[in-house]
Amino acid sequence: MADKRTAVLTMVVKTHGYALDSINALLFKNAGMILTKMEFPCPELGSTVISVVVEAANNKVGALSGQLGQLRDVNLKSITI
Repeated sequence: MADKRTAVLTMVVKTHGYALDSINALLFKNAGMILTKMEFPCPELGSTVISVVVEAANNKVGALSGQLGQLRDVNLKSITI
């Protein structure tokens, strides 16, 4: 069994609709690794900031980060705790 890692995935989503739907679908699919999720709409900037704390094997955290980071209008940073 691989060691678990805890990471914070922070996303800035530039538009609403497709990107948020895709993010929520991926997070729902990977709900077992999510410890908490915070979402902050910033209407004056036309963006939404989403932070997710996850705990899972290194390869699973990396796969989720990669999938989220490839979505259109999503900028993602991952920090390992």
